[in-house]
Amino acid sequence: MTTESVTAKTTEKVAKSIFLVEDDLILANLINRKLIREGYETTHVSCGEDAINAITDQSPTFVLLDYRLPDMTAKDIVSMLHSHKIFVPFIIMTAHSEDSMVIDMMKMGARDYSPALGIFTAR
Repeated sequence: MTTESVTAKTTEKVAKSIFLVEDDLILANLINRKLIREGYETTHVSCGEDAINAITDQSPTFVLLDYRLPDMTAKDIVSMLHSHKIFVPFIIMTAHSEDSMVIDMMKMGARDYSPALGIFTAR
C-alpha cells in the first residue's frame, strides 16, 4: 500500500467522525444509530462541561451541538472554546429555533442549524 493510499484512507476516516453533544439520551441514541448506519464514527457527551473538556482534549473534526443543555447553552460552549482559540466546525441542533438564536450562532461560526429531529428527514 502506498503512502498516498494510506493518507487518503486516514483523511476519509477523520472526515467521517462526528462529536455529538446531546443531553436527551433517547435522541442521542437515535442520532448515533443514524450516523453509524451512514458510516460515521461518533463520540457522545451530554453536558456542556464535558463537551468543552472533550473538544479541548480531542480536537474533533466536526460537532453536532444541542443548543440547550442542562448546564449551559451552545452559545456558552462556543464562546468558551473561542476564548481558548479553539475553532471547530459545528451544526446547532435545536427544537427552539428563534431567529435571534440562529443568527447569533451563525455569527459565531455555525455551519448550519437543524431542528433536533430534522437529521432524520434527509433519507
